[in-house]
Amino acid sequence: MPDEEEAFLLILPAAVRGGRVSELCGRLQAAGLRLASLRLVRPGADLAGEHYKPSEADDSFVASVRELAPGPAVATLWRGTGALAAAAAAVGGDSGAELPPSAAEASRLRVLWLSPTDIVDGRGATANFPAPDRTGEKYYITTAINYANGLPHMGHAYEGVCADVIARYHRAYGREVFFLTGADEHGQKISDTAAAQGIRPIELCDRAVAGFRALNAKLGVSNDFYVRTTSPAHKAACQALWRRAIESGDVYLGSYEGWYNVREETFVTETEAQASEYKDPVSGVPLQKMQESSYMFKMAKYHEQVEAHIRSHPEFIQPESRRNEILDRLKEPLRDLSVSRATFTWGIPVPGDEKHVMYVWFDALTNYLSGIEYGSGGKDGFWPCDVHLIGKDIIWFHCIIWPALLLSLGIPLPRCVLAHGFVHGSDGRHQLDQFTRKKEVAPPFGAQSACWLSGAR
Repeated sequence: MPDEEEAFLLILPAAVRGGRVSELCGRLQAAGLRLASLRLVRPGADLAGEHYKPSEADDSFVASVRELAPGPAVATLWRGTGALAAAAAAVGGDSGAELPPSAAEASRLRVLWLSPTDIVDGRGATANFPAPDRTGEKYYITTAINYANGLPHMGHAYEGVCADVIARYHRAYGREVFFLTGADEHGQKISDTAAAQGIRPIELCDRAVAGFRALNAKLGVSNDFYVRTTSPAHKAACQALWRRAIESGDVYLGSYEGWYNVREETFVTETEAQASEYKDPVSGVPLQKMQESSYMFKMAKYHEQVEAHIRSHPEFIQPESRRNEILDRLKEPLRDLSVSRATFTWGIPVPGDEKHVMYVWFDALTNYLSGIEYGSGGKDGFWPCDVHLIGKDIIWFHCIIWPALLLSLGIPLPRCVLAHGFVHGSDGRHQLDQFTRKKEVAPPFGAQSACWLSGAR
C-alpha cells in the first residue's frame, strides 16, 4: 500500500515495571495501527548508549542511558496508513514511551533493536501463524504441586505464570487444554512444622493452600483444576495404584537403613551424605539417620528401561543440561526405593497395613493421574502428559522415580519433563528468606508485568 508506514516505539523500563505495556499498545491499536514486532529486552549499557547516540553531546545523555540500561524495555514496531502521525497522536508526550523524532531515526532504531526474524510480515500480526488446530487435539500441562509447609513465594509465581503462558498458547491454537496445578500436603516436614506451630497438619495445609490459590488468582493463572493430596479422590487414586504395584510384585515389605533429608523428603546415599558432611546442602540442617521397617519399590529392576527411554527420546528431559545431569547420575546403579514410612502418621495409609503411610513422593507424583481422574475414562485422553513443568531441584523424582513407577504400573510415560531454573535476587543468589518470600508478588508492577518478566527469563 503506498501510504503504508512504520512507526518504532520503545516502551521504557518504568512503564514496563508499572504494567503499562498493554495500555500503551492499546492506544496504537485504537489508532488503527497493526503490531508487526514486540520484543522484551534488558538493554545493557552498550545498547542503551547506541540508542541515545544522536544526543551524546547533551547533558541528559548519561542519565538517559543509566535509566534505560537495566531494563526491561519493550521494543515495538507498528504499521499502518500514516503510522508516524498516528503514533505521535496516540502516545506522543507520554513519559513511559519514546517515539523517534524522524523517519530516518525510526529506521535506525528498528535495525538496532529488532532483527528481521522479530518482524511479522503481512496484514496482521497473525498473518504467518499456522492455521488453528480444529481436530480436537488434547494438550495436558502440569506444574509441580506446591509443598504446603510455607507461604507462597516468587518461585511459585514464576512456575505458575510460565505454565499459564504455555496453556494459553495451546488454547489459542485450538487445542483442548487441561492445565493442572495444586498442593502437596503430606510428609514429615509438614507434620513437624505444624507441631512446632501448635496446630494440626490440615490447618497448616489449609492456610498454605489459601495462599497459593490467592496468588494464582492475582496473577490470572488459568488452571483447569487444583488438586489437593489430602482430598478423598486423590487418596483413593494413590491406594488403587499401590494395590496395582503390590499385585505386580514390585513393592515388598523390607527395611530401610540410611540417611534422610527432611526438607527435601528424600533418602540420601552414604556417598551423598559424606559429600555434604551429613547435612542438608541448602539449609545446613543435619540429615536424619533412619532404620525402620519399610515397603520397598523395585526401582533397580527398571534402570535399563528408564535409561533406554531417556537416550532414545532426547525430548523427554529438557533442557539438555538436565538430561545430561540425569544420565550422569545413572552411571551408578539404581537402588530399590523406600516407599513407606512408619515413624509418623501424616500421610496416606498403606492399604492393608495402616501402620505405614506412603512415601510423600509416591503420593505427590500420583497427582498427575488423580488430577485427571485417570482410569475413570472421563479425562483419560489427556494422558500421557505433554509437559511436566518443574524446578530443576526435583528432576530425579520426575525423570527417574516417576518413570520407573509408571513402567511398573503399565502406564505410558509423560512426553516431556521441562525443568526451569530458580528465581534469584539482585545479588545473583537464590534468596529463600527475602526476595522470594515477599508477600506482594505482583504489586507494585501488576500481574501483567509479572507475566512479561516471567516469560522473558
